[in-house]
Amino acid sequence: MQKQQMLKVQLKMLSVVTVKMVRVMLKPWDLLGYSDEDANNYANVEDLIWSFIINLIGNEASKHDDTDNEWINELLNHADDVRQYAAKITVSPTQHASKQLHARLSTISQDNVKQTEKWFKKVTGKQVDSIKDSQQFKQVVDDQLTETDNYLNLARRNMSANAYQMFRGIVGDAKRSIDSGTTAIKAIAKASEQWAEQGVPALVDKAGRKWSPDVYVRTVVNSSINSATNDTELLRYRQYGSLVKVSSHIGCRPSHLQYQDHVYSLNGNTDKYPDFESTTGYGTITGIGGINCRHYTIPYIEGYGSMPVPQQSDDDNAARYQLEQTQRRLEREVRKAKRKLIAAKKLGDQSDITAAQELVSRRQSVTRQFFNRHGLVRQYNREKQ
Repeated sequence: MQKQQMLKVQLKMLSVVTVKMVRVMLKPWDLLGYSDEDANNYANVEDLIWSFIINLIGNEASKHDDTDNEWINELLNHADDVRQYAAKITVSPTQHASKQLHARLSTISQDNVKQTEKWFKKVTGKQVDSIKDSQQFKQVVDDQLTETDNYLNLARRNMSANAYQMFRGIVGDAKRSIDSGTTAIKAIAKASEQWAEQGVPALVDKAGRKWSPDVYVRTVVNSSINSATNDTELLRYRQYGSLVKVSSHIGCRPSHLQYQDHVYSLNGNTDKYPDFESTTGYGTITGIGGINCRHYTIPYIEGYGSMPVPQQSDDDNAARYQLEQTQRRLEREVRKAKRKLIAAKKLGDQSDITAAQELVSRRQSVTRQFFNRHGLVRQYNREKQ
């Protein structure tokens, strides 16, 4: 499997983390906790960049009266100030995310295979060098960390460039409104309100989808952990044996039904069992371990069968995962509304402020009802500005 390809594939997933570690291939809903702090850090930085832009515009606007429209053109002289501020303020969260993952990834990957190792040693009696001393294991983790650092640094560069483009976009939209007869302050207030909904994306992909910083960073961190644990797990399987069985669950995608409960060869050197990667598409978007796939691999030894796996309701876990996805979407909607309120208070009139306040209240109400309906604990720090 190509490491870079796998991470790119997983970047298309919107995974959520959990503190609970499992004994076999980690799944999105088994991962909660590892990326929360970094996702919140990036969301807060996005808000700080927005406040910087609005304050900069507001300070310039305060120097001019309603009859002066020329100052809008002068705002473009500050575009590079926005770029530099975004580049500066994204340093700390990028370094923090990298440092946290460098400190954790090897341990997470080792812990993930502990139960598997106990079973392997009991069944095979085979002694394999400690995973801590394995250069192959270390190389897998190091390669993954390098890839992840590249993606984190990409987010930092993108946010700086996108903040610059956002500022120019606000000014450009305001100038077009002025040409249609709107006063400068009303034009800039309206443009700011519209751009508040977009925010400062960490990535604009080829399809034109804008990835908010918290979603992007959460996905990068989760994908890094998922990829490293999967690859080190399969590496360890090969060192003890060469066979795996694919798990089964109710409601799997139709194309994966053919793989459930079947045994595969990791080495592809036997006619009795099909090759795991080429048969199941492991490492691809639509294969086992791809987007929204809930399957995982279980070690298998011929003559003994597969490792016993404690039963758990995968479908209940999947439902919880979907709830968490909706929860975070609602939290982002509240933050967008609060960005509009910041712009209204600095640049708008009382009607703009009232409208923005009502929008915040409506979105908070929707969020509150959702949390109450599903018995979730509301985390206000994810909605703050």
